[in-house]
Amino acid sequence: MANIPSLPGHESASIGKMLERLPGVTSSPEGGYRLNGSEAIVYIDGIKQQVPAEVLHSILESMPASAIEEVELVSLPGSNYDMTKNPVIHIHKPKSVIRKSAFLYF
Repeated sequence: MANIPSLPGHESASIGKMLERLPGVTSSPEGGYRLNGSEAIVYIDGIKQQVPAEVLHSILESMPASAIEEVELVSLPGSNYDMTKNPVIHIHKPKSVIRKSAFLYF
C-alpha cells in the first residue's frame, strides 16, 4: 500500500502522475497503466473501472492526487478481484471524500 498523502508533491499532482511515481507502475501506450510490465486493471474503492484505457487515463489525469488516500498494488490478485490474472491497481479515497463527493464510477 502506498500512502499518497505522505508522498512529496501529492498536493499539486494528478492521480495519474502519482501512479507513475509508484514502483512498478508505468503508463501503457494504449493509455492505461501497467504494473510490473503487465496491463493492470484499475479499481476505485472496490469498483472495477470498465471504461476504455484512454478514457480512464484522462479521468485519472484530471483528478487531483490529494483526493485519494492510498493505492494498493496487487501483482497476484485473488478472488476478491474477480479472479483476474492481470495485476490490479486499487485506488482508495478517504471516507470523508466519498461522503462529500458525487464521484461517478464508470
